[in-house]
Amino acid sequence: MRRFAATVHLVTLGLWLSVLASAGVMAALAFPTMKELAPALGEFEAYEAPHWPLAAGTLAARGFMIAEWATIPAFVLTVLTLPSVLPGRSAWVNFLRVLILVGIGALGWKYHVRDSAVFEGTLNEYRDSARAGEMESAASARMSLDSTHRELALTYEAVTGLVLVLFVLSCYAATHRPGEDRGD
Repeated sequence: MRRFAATVHLVTLGLWLSVLASAGVMAALAFPTMKELAPALGEFEAYEAPHWPLAAGTLAARGFMIAEWATIPAFVLTVLTLPSVLPGRSAWVNFLRVLILVGIGALGWKYHVRDSAVFEGTLNEYRDSARAGEMESAASARMSLDSTHRELALTYEAVTGLVLVLFVLSCYAATHRPGEDRGD
């Protein structure tokens, strides 16, 4: 049973990391691609500024929404399966893994509860103003959105980085046998 739980632990971390990274890559590709395509969105015909940020933002938001929804069960499964890979392992690796999980939980809470809600509200304000053709209001909301995005992106990148480190440490713990010669 312990091997099964350890396998679930590693697969969960790998999939979680893949989803987080994929959303970031998708957003990084969507914005320059949409800028190059220069779409005109019928829903925003009253908006005189370029429509590509709206189109790219809509795609990116969907990717990040998927990553957010995947994070919740991945975090829970990681916590539930962590004990299966703790016994008999290096104390410092175990300590780091637990500490990283606490960090992911804290940053994840910040991202989901605070940052994401603020960003979503500002994004809706930008879209509503653009849809109505209110250029000044849309420009103001876009500036707020850019500012909010920087903090949200830093939190997202920190969570992704911590999941990567946790994955590497968990792989090490799963493959390293205590007392094994470290020279091999």
